[in-house]
Amino acid sequence: MTRMGGDCRNLFLFYRLPDPLDFRQESRLLSKETLERYRRMTTSERLRLTLHSIEENEPALLYGKADVVGRRFELLARENRGRVENILKGLARSEAHECQPDPGD
Repeated sequence: MTRMGGDCRNLFLFYRLPDPLDFRQESRLLSKETLERYRRMTTSERLRLTLHSIEENEPALLYGKADVVGRRFELLARENRGRVENILKGLARSEAHECQPDPGD
């Protein structure tokens, strides 16, 4: 991870789980510079960062009673489904736009 000029673990601040006692806390946004550093990372650097984030956040994710942990995972699953749905909608719009003939033709 030294290729990017320093430790890049702060790239996952937006994935970092909030304090175990307050899971309604807002997530942080990344600066343009941080996003650009992330885009320049190699696949192995991204994987290493992801695995570090999982290891770091696992205790907070599993904190609490079984029903609380279950609801937490259901919330994560809903959020992931929403992101996937938005990606698919964007791809569909992109493909529909590409299939339309240019008005100048």
